[in-house]
Amino acid sequence: RRGERMEVAHERLSLAREKIADRAREGALIAQMKHDRFVRKTQMTLRALDNRARELEQKETTSHFGVERIAAEKYKVQKESEAQRLRLMEKRTKVRNLVDSFRETGEFKLAEEDIRGLEEIEQLVDLNSSAVRNLREDFVDRNKAAVWLPQNQEVSGHVVGDSYKFFKIKQANTRSRITIVLHALEGECELVIGNGDCETPTRETHTWNASNLLEKKITIHPFDKGFMLGMLYIGVYGASQHCKFDLIAKWKDDKEGLHLLSRRGTRGTQVERISLSAKHEAQGGNGEGEVR
Repeated sequence: RRGERMEVAHERLSLAREKIADRAREGALIAQMKHDRFVRKTQMTLRALDNRARELEQKETTSHFGVERIAAEKYKVQKESEAQRLRLMEKRTKVRNLVDSFRETGEFKLAEEDIRGLEEIEQLVDLNSSAVRNLREDFVDRNKAAVWLPQNQEVSGHVVGDSYKFFKIKQANTRSRITIVLHALEGECELVIGNGDCETPTRETHTWNASNLLEKKITIHPFDKGFMLGMLYIGVYGASQHCKFDLIAKWKDDKEGLHLLSRRGTRGTQVERISLSAKHEAQGGNGEGEVR
């Protein structure tokens, strides 16, 4: 019996040893698998970091070239802008000299080399001031319904939508400019002006126009293309359902112009214009205005 017990104990011990060995091998295998997975994960992370570093380096290189290219383009634009600014200043000086010479003498007196390069000015201005039209018939009023607009005095008025109110002035302004200013108080309206050949200026047919919102301002010089001595007709168009506005025509009579008006025998004085305007308003004519 003692021998049997020893044999059973020995078998149990052998089984325990085998179980311990199996567990040890299993643990070692799990540890090896974890180690292999950690190594693979580490290698993947390193490769990703390496790729990211290469991408950043490539972006930095590209960005560097991009910054240089942008800087070069910016420098080029700055040089072109500066050259354009200098050209504009030169043209502005030439135009100022043109206007100054005209105001002093009634003619454009500039050397040929000074006028050269003012092609766009020649599209707007008659550099040959003797070309300004001065005909007796241009002093005849062709729009009897229009209100006489007093010189340098503001007039208030109103116009309904999609219609016109017409005003007029008579001038022989041979030197200084004429400025027409329309200020919309309520609603929206547009300013159009016609010379003696355009007695009812409209948005479609006019000599000059200004359609920006708020204040509309048109400055006319005797050397502008389309300018003629005599009548100027001013139209206010109602761009909204109802529009209230202030209107003023500003200019300074010169001696030559007053002589022409006197010689023409035309009624062009400020007092007569106010009188006609008040009479027209009392009759309830179209385009009535209140002189202020």
